[in-house]
Amino acid sequence: MMKKIWTTAILTIVLCTVSLIPTLQAQSSQDTLTQYISNLQKNPNDYALREKIIKHVQGMRQKPAIPEEARKHFIKAVTMQKEAKHAKEFEYAASSYNQALLIAPWWPEAYYNLSIALEQSGQFDAAIKALRLYIVTNPTPANARAAQDKIYAIEAKKEMAAKGSSSEATEEKKKITTTTEIKRDGRFIAYNNGTVLDTWTNLMWAAHDNGSAISWEIAKSYCENYRGGGYTDWRMPTLNELTGLSDSSKSYRAQYNDVHLTELIKLTIGSCWSSDTRGSDALLFNFWRGTWYGFRNVSDNLGGAALPVRSGK
Repeated sequence: MMKKIWTTAILTIVLCTVSLIPTLQAQSSQDTLTQYISNLQKNPNDYALREKIIKHVQGMRQKPAIPEEARKHFIKAVTMQKEAKHAKEFEYAASSYNQALLIAPWWPEAYYNLSIALEQSGQFDAAIKALRLYIVTNPTPANARAAQDKIYAIEAKKEMAAKGSSSEATEEKKKITTTTEIKRDGRFIAYNNGTVLDTWTNLMWAAHDNGSAISWEIAKSYCENYRGGGYTDWRMPTLNELTGLSDSSKSYRAQYNDVHLTELIKLTIGSCWSSDTRGSDALLFNFWRGTWYGFRNVSDNLGGAALPVRSGK
């Protein structure tokens, strides 16, 4: 009798253990996915890790749902892409797709749409990488064929752009060498190419911000892809550089408040993003208060504007 009881108990334990295996496997797979995504968010350009995540999700028994935050960025990107008319506006759409793909890096539609936005903004290499990741997501044979053909087409566009780049570079050089001074304000000199030189710091600033409040990610992309004056080395300013631009003895009216800096640099809203970050937050500088504004999430679309800067040397 006792032997029968023990046999029954052991059988029950075995059955319970076996029934738990799928649950434990699912939890383990989800934990691995969470860790992979965390690593990717620290290094978004790790394409090998993106492939690993895509293949990992393909092997999961229970496929993860697209998080709501990723869907929000995706819908914003689709909307921006539909409304875009210029390369810079397609860059904004690409930035939002990238945000979605940092949260859901296995999402096929997001990779495909991203490739289109990147192609339309002239970022051919990045567009090809996005399409290759789309192919890794294992689309239908017809869609995979179309994606590969699209890669060939983008490579052709890239070759054509490269052939025309030498003549474009010559034209840009002419623009730079024919730059003339149009106005001075103390230490600041405005030029006819839309740039303003600070003779104290030897920093060159764009003569105006981007024109509206945008997220830090979009502001960073705007600054790095800015081509004012024919220069290609624009970037996002540091907090110290924005602080040095502020001048309490000067002011003019922006959209909502008076801002304190030279009138040669026109601000729209008076608050600009800096390159200083802490985790997922970044610092703003407030030109109507003349001080830093505090940390705001880099995805906050109402944070501040973008004001590109470069070394004037």
